[in-house]
Amino acid sequence: MSQLSYDQFRSSLNSRFQVRLAAGQAHELELTTVSERKLSSQQRASETVELETFSIAFRGSAQQPLGQGIYRFEHERLGEFDLFIVPIAADRENYTYEAVFNRRVGPEASEAPSPES
Repeated sequence: MSQLSYDQFRSSLNSRFQVRLAAGQAHELELTTVSERKLSSQQRASETVELETFSIAFRGSAQQPLGQGIYRFEHERLGEFDLFIVPIAADRENYTYEAVFNRRVGPEASEAPSPES
């Protein structure tokens, strides 16, 4: 899976995602919020590292609450990907889940580290 971008989540706002559970069960969540993207730079040793931070929130039925953890998500445009979500709010009808992104951006972010000998 290539890294999903902030723009991809923004363009998927209010769409539905399938969350695959054990034994072939699925749970439907709706992407309800994409926070503002924040960019920052940090100096590390002799390099400057560019970071992005944003969060997304999903709403799902209170009939099938999900615990904190990594789940397999499926979306018609974004494909399949694993995402760590945390329940952050609940009422009688819905649970709200959040995923937080705090990661490097730029060309060096997509390069895999080379194995050390």
